[in-house]
Amino acid sequence: MKSNQIGYSRQNIDKKDIKLVTKVLKSDFLTQGPMNKFFEKKLSNYLGSKNLLVVNNGTAALQLAIEILNIKKNEKVVIPTNTFIASANMVDRSGAKIIFCDIEKETFNIDLKKLETILKKNKIKLIIFTDFAGHPNDWDKIITLKKKYNFLIINDCCHSLGSEYKSSKKYAIKYADIVTYSFHAVKNITTGEGGAILIKKKSLYLKAKLLRSHGLKYNNDELNSYELTKPGFNFRLSDIQCALGVSQLERLDSFIKKKRNLARIYQKNFKNDFRFKLPIEKKEVKHSYHLFPVVINFNKMKINKRKLFSKLNKNGFKIQTHYKPLSKHRYFINKYKLKNQDFLNSNFYYKNAISFPMSSFYKTKQIKKFIDCLLKILKS
Repeated sequence: MKSNQIGYSRQNIDKKDIKLVTKVLKSDFLTQGPMNKFFEKKLSNYLGSKNLLVVNNGTAALQLAIEILNIKKNEKVVIPTNTFIASANMVDRSGAKIIFCDIEKETFNIDLKKLETILKKNKIKLIIFTDFAGHPNDWDKIITLKKKYNFLIINDCCHSLGSEYKSSKKYAIKYADIVTYSFHAVKNITTGEGGAILIKKKSLYLKAKLLRSHGLKYNNDELNSYELTKPGFNFRLSDIQCALGVSQLERLDSFIKKKRNLARIYQKNFKNDFRFKLPIEKKEVKHSYHLFPVVINFNKMKINKRKLFSKLNKNGFKIQTHYKPLSKHRYFINKYKLKNQDFLNSNFYYKNAISFPMSSFYKTKQIKKFIDCLLKILKS
């Protein structure tokens, strides 16, 4: 994206962020130092989990989760079609069998009715849920299904840091066995790249802690000797990145407030326009608006989606669609013999949805400029 363009999102960095990062750069520890533990403590307090580790990205968090849950070859794992490729990649690499589930039309989260149909026909080991765009799933219904069908839960919560379910920001680990987060540049807070994993069971947390740093267990002796417990990974997050995370976390609530204000501007301008279907916010939920996905009725337009993207781009707006359904990737189509008609909601969403610009960095006038540009294009 060009520097003068407005994308679907971008990072929000201020002087306090730079000051704390600079302080670490001048310190004795650039990695594996005190800022790492401090960031974990701050996140633990915010998210309500003592068993928390920061890692170098959200995908690493997912890989650790799959590893410590001991997902085996040919065990069945359900993933919603409307999510980023990382979760499916990590499951596929484990040798487990993926069953893709379509999404619902309201929140674009996994369709729980279709999910139960899958559960009735298959013995499912694990389900990876995504609280898509920042809107939490119906977690009470999910727990009812878990009690009935006995499966493990990973909440891929990369979109939903700062979201609330039943007035709690700490909801995710309450309902899931493992929760993963991403702090990529466009997420609600950023460490550049980075992520975190929250784990309900202490024994699994200790296992993940070892695997995060090569699988080495250190002895408290003069030689600082160590022993390999199990071959692991280097998924550590540097103190430089943790410093940015600490500073960003202090502003997270203000970021969410700004995003919700921008969402209200969109709602005011488009709520009575039949051409646009805006994101909803259910009563028990507080949306954090990592994304603002809008379904446009292109059948009522004189322009198609591709031409709209092109014209917006020429006017300085680099927008995207989140996401190309997993069920449309040729690799998965061939491997699992997927049929297009099994994912009608995902297909419709992909054909018609665009992610409007949404970032705590954006000013009201930039959002209004986008709205004016969009309406002018559609009117022409």
